[in-house]
Amino acid sequence: EGGREGGDVAATFAILCRGQRRAEREGQRESSSNCSGERNQSDKMPHQYPAFTTEQKKELSDIAQRIVAKGKGILAADESTGSMGKRMASIGVDNTEENRRFYRQILFQATETVKENVGGIIFFHETLYQKTDDGTSFVKFIKDKGIVAGIKVDLGVVPLPGTNGETTTQGDTPPSISPSLSLSPRSPLS
Repeated sequence: EGGREGGDVAATFAILCRGQRRAEREGQRESSSNCSGERNQSDKMPHQYPAFTTEQKKELSDIAQRIVAKGKGILAADESTGSMGKRMASIGVDNTEENRRFYRQILFQATETVKENVGGIIFFHETLYQKTDDGTSFVKFIKDKGIVAGIKVDLGVVPLPGTNGETTTQGDTPPSISPSLSLSPRSPLS
């Protein structure tokens, strides 16, 4: 499979390069790349973010390997309040925070039997601060099973201006939750 994907990437790159060269020849585009990876000075980013340390790279790699270990995958439990409302309404249950918490608790407790197949669970922001009936945070509950806890980082779907009803995700997080996205010792995900 890896070879096929690599071939697809190479084929796509070749097609893009041919199109770029044709546009440059026809004067529709200023030359910015020779399709061999070299870029004009004007194409460089105005700033560069600090690179990961060797330790950070290893930690990130270890987390990724745990999530996609053989036979494992990701459970997307990141339903927003609105999506949960639709799910609850379909079974005649009120969309309250307690009902959403209880639903998630049932879902996460089922991981006892599926933890061999779940490497990571994506949480909705609200879920980070919810607890099981015995007071254990959902993050700790999941991590104690050897499953990686993650968070949905977009704010949901919004209309895409200038299109005929297309949508995109709103990716900016509100300041009130930004600290929880950090992997600092204070983070609920740590």
